[in-house]
Amino acid sequence: MFYKVGHHGSHNATLESGGLEDMSHPGLTAALPVNEVFAKGTKHWEMPAAKLYQRLQERTEGRLLRSDGIGPYAVAADTQPIPNAAWTTFANNVFVDGRTPPLYVDYYLP
Repeated sequence: MFYKVGHHGSHNATLESGGLEDMSHPGLTAALPVNEVFAKGTKHWEMPAAKLYQRLQERTEGRLLRSDGIGPYAVAADTQPIPNAAWTTFANNVFVDGRTPPLYVDYYLP
């Protein structure tokens, strides 16, 4: 299952009941379209929202793509939070643009 997180991971864009908490597929992967540095530094917005981001990490077991490539679960295989078959499949299907910050992140659904 693939979930595109709503509105840059803001506090009110992802439902708990009837939303994230009901996503029970063991291979859940999420994509978070966010530029945290810009949101916090320029706009003073908490994006992604801390509580939501923590829950996304837990629900996806680290299979969390971020468009800004920031964070321990962003995309890099060398930051594997859970060295299991699901993580390996995820990591092998992620490709990150080499720029800093990356211009794009590709994920090929297995």
